[in-house]
Amino acid sequence: MTAGAEPLAPRSRSWAQREARAYRRRRREYVAATNALVALLTARLEDIDEIEAFVSGRAKDVRSVEQKLRARDRLEPGRDDGYADLPDLVGVRVVVRLEHEIAIVADELHRLLLVDKDVDVRDERGRDETPGYRGRHFDVRARPDADLPELLLTQPAEIQVRTRAADVWASIEHDLRYKGAAPLPPERSRQFVLAASLLELAERELEDLRAWHLATQAEAVPAPAAPALVDARVPLDPTALAELLAARYPGTASTPRRLAWMLELLRELHVETAEELHARLPDTPDPRVLALVEGRASVDNVRMLDDELLLLAPEDYLRANRVVPDERNPHRLRTLARRQRRLAGG
Repeated sequence: MTAGAEPLAPRSRSWAQREARAYRRRRREYVAATNALVALLTARLEDIDEIEAFVSGRAKDVRSVEQKLRARDRLEPGRDDGYADLPDLVGVRVVVRLEHEIAIVADELHRLLLVDKDVDVRDERGRDETPGYRGRHFDVRARPDADLPELLLTQPAEIQVRTRAADVWASIEHDLRYKGAAPLPPERSRQFVLAASLLELAERELEDLRAWHLATQAEAVPAPAAPALVDARVPLDPTALAELLAARYPGTASTPRRLAWMLELLRELHVETAEELHARLPDTPDPRVLALVEGRASVDNVRMLDDELLLLAPEDYLRANRVVPDERNPHRLRTLARRQRRLAGG
């Protein structure tokens, strides 16, 4: 605005109503784009062994669009060009267990999409204001080569990634602070902040327990023996399998639980010795296997073997996984089938 110019006045209510009607006519496109983005993220995040994520989404309803346009125009008259200027018409939420998983999801979002904004909400709002919240918010668009609706090439989507505790906190905050008929009285506001702080403390303790558990497991991983001391004809045990995987793949060392689970799968495939496993595998890992986990944090070498066996003999490997399920991943068969298609497609 130039010096001396009159400040802009908020536009009439009819302007917001017209924009909301225009959005209603195209809302099916936004619903389809939301569903496609949810499906993509669900598939990719299921494929990451070290997290557990639940993905949901919604296209903003028409009434909310009108209300938001009117509210923003009162605060910043003339800011909005119309409904398409709203950043959260396509909204997706990813809920993970603990805070460390947020960074893993964030890395995947940067791999899959064009990220225009990546903000830790506590940094944006102030950590004292959001003691119970653990999350990051992203404004994203589709990459030109992505298998997503064309709308997402230009229309940004908002993705919120937060922990389960933060999801509880945010839903209650929304009801108390935004849907409430009146502001919280001071004693109730203090009670709410205290509850949020307890959620934050619980998350910190769980993260500390997880770190201790991982450190304990790492200490229990058998150190690879010298190759000359391992007889390739002797039945595989966790030590021999750990050595074989460390020599073949760049992934991190696997835990005893993961090694024991893979040994059960190998036995179901009638692979008992290192010699028999070497006979099934090519001399070097398939580049497609390496590319699938490139850049991902904490990919262990059991996962690398998992991908390679899936690529080499998908039907046999899927059959073995029906017999030897992974109790920590109830969707494993669906994930394997999707991963196999990605591997086979190069």
